[in-house]
Amino acid sequence: MKILIGDKDPKSIEAVGSCCAIRWPHRELLATEDPDQLMQMIEQEAPDLVVMETELSTELGVGLCREIRNFSAVPLIMITSTGAEKEIIRALDAGADDCMSKPVRQLEMLARIIALLRRAQKLPLTSQGQPFVSGKLFIDFDIYEVRIEGKEVKLTTTEFEILRCLVKNPRRVMSHSQLSHLVWGEDGQSSRNALKVHIQHLRNKLGDTARESHYILSERGLGYKFSTV
Repeated sequence: MKILIGDKDPKSIEAVGSCCAIRWPHRELLATEDPDQLMQMIEQEAPDLVVMETELSTELGVGLCREIRNFSAVPLIMITSTGAEKEIIRALDAGADDCMSKPVRQLEMLARIIALLRRAQKLPLTSQGQPFVSGKLFIDFDIYEVRIEGKEVKLTTTEFEILRCLVKNPRRVMSHSQLSHLVWGEDGQSSRNALKVHIQHLRNKLGDTARESHYILSERGLGYKFSTV
């Protein structure tokens, strides 16, 4: 288990390392407070998890998170010092899989990490490992690959898991609470606004728009459903 931490606060680094040691006593911990070095280490070290504070770079770390998502779908948790919902939404909007506030509460952090890694390591949807095809959409659940008209679509771990849950229940309306439970499980938690941000990102990447949605449909006051073509 290799964990990369991007943080200027030694206490936060120690807290993350200590909570991970509870589950993974032989974990490898890497840390840096330099944004450029963080990007290089993600490429060179291939960590299993990245934990990064929002204040690590300009734009509250949002710009750096977006840059990371341009080349990597590594499970990523951001930490904010304020805990303000607006800042959490910005982090999720930039591509973070999860976001929590300082001070780091070790048991909560561990639960969120376990839930995120569990999502990242989900078994394939189909027992035969057959790809899922619906119109221009192609999904290979064995290798976490999504394509639209043959062009690869890069999804975060959370976005992929939301898509998996919707595809597994075609034409069935999934409520916000049902999706949150399936995606984050009992160990994780997410607000309705956070789920909406992930859904919006997923829709944008699949080519769905407010006027014309081919795959993920909204049912006002009820939730979301996947429409097969």
